[in-house]
Amino acid sequence: MSWLITLLSWAGLTLVLTVVGIALWLQISHFRFVQYHRHKSIQLPRLGPVAFVALHSREMWAWVVLGWWTLIALTRDGWRVPPSQTGPPVLCVHGFTQNGSNFWGLRKRLYKAGRASRALYLGRPLQPLAGYAVALTRVMRELDEPVDVVCHSMGGIILRIVLDESPELRGKVRRIVTLGSPHRGTAGPRGLGFASDIRELSRRSPVLAALPLFDSIAEHADVTTIAAVRDFIVYPSTSALLDGATQWVLPGMGHAGLLVYGVSLDRVVHALVADSVRE
Repeated sequence: MSWLITLLSWAGLTLVLTVVGIALWLQISHFRFVQYHRHKSIQLPRLGPVAFVALHSREMWAWVVLGWWTLIALTRDGWRVPPSQTGPPVLCVHGFTQNGSNFWGLRKRLYKAGRASRALYLGRPLQPLAGYAVALTRVMRELDEPVDVVCHSMGGIILRIVLDESPELRGKVRRIVTLGSPHRGTAGPRGLGFASDIRELSRRSPVLAALPLFDSIAEHADVTTIAAVRDFIVYPSTSALLDGATQWVLPGMGHAGLLVYGVSLDRVVHALVADSVRE
């Protein structure tokens, strides 16, 4: 019995240290976020003490939820097909250092809405962005029907790379939704560009500067871009929005919250099931 107590003690300690680590990381990230906006004279909505605590608590909880989804859904990336389908399948493309389990909450909603879905794993982190595109290209080539694509963070950039490098796949994409994707680069990695993928996602990235936007590589797709006002990873928030796309900027959440909270997931589902599709 002593081994069980020891195991539970270690599990509890690990959980506490993880939560403390997330909280500390959020504080540092928020400080860098605020300093950047001050330096660039970009106005932000003021946060009182209660709103500050609420924001950090919600974002910390969102990261905890993503961790839980990793435990319960890491091996469930494959197709999830409802008994009665009401639209084309949905591919879910994760962000930097993450995996397909990030979309577990969204995929449950899609299932209820009659939409089949699959979450991809793009491969090990800390590699050039082009390396991640291999997995998405392979899956899209296997499909014989149109598809909708939902991307979080780096995933939106990977989709742009795939459609740029493989023009034959452009006609397969019906709708695109990106959540916190650094389409114009993010200031978050400044001073931390120790790996090629981090550098290539930055504001001065030559890779992003040379990469076509969706209006030229997926011109018949209906595109929605969603950003969070206080996303401490991808900022300024305008970098996650694209001209010509439907745009949503959501308050009260951060980068992880875009994957977890109902107001964001509802926007995604609405974008995928809306009646009008660009011709």
